[in-house]
Order: sequence, then C-alpha cells, then structure tokens
Amino acid sequence: MNDSSKKQDEMMNSGLSIQQHDVLQRKLRGLEDTPPPRAVWQRIEEQARAEGLFAPRVSERTKWFAGAGLAAAVVLAVLNVP
Repeated sequence: MNDSSKKQDEMMNSGLSIQQHDVLQRKLRGLEDTPPPRAVWQRIEEQARAEGLFAPRVSERTKWFAGAGLAAAVVLAVLNVP
C-alpha cells in the first residue's frame, strides 16, 4: 500500500475529506501546546475520586505491617519444616 492510499484510508476512517483534514491539521499546528491550569486538574481529580476511579492509597505504615507479617510467616514456615 503506497502513502497516498494509506493517507486516503486514514481520511475515510475519520469521516473528513483529505482537504478538511489538511485544514484541520494546519489550524491545530498553530495552537499552543499548554497544559490546563491547576484548578482544572484538581476539579478532574475530585470528580474521579467522587466516581470511585481512584483506588484508596495504602499508607506507608500499612506497607510495613504487611511486610513484617509476610516475613514472620516465612520464618514460621521455615521453622516448622521437619
């Protein structure tokens, strides 16, 4: 498949004509690539938390207790092996 037919296939998949696609790409290149303000990210994060999309964070203390418990279980398993 040559480049022109590949480009034409891409245009057909997007629903835009080749000319419309070129105009859109040219105008998009003129826009600055700046991230949204911090307030926008905070609002998105609040909404995601409200919808339950973020898993609750495991505290450092909980990680230490889990590690110590696992180590103790391994020691007990080794000591109980005949």
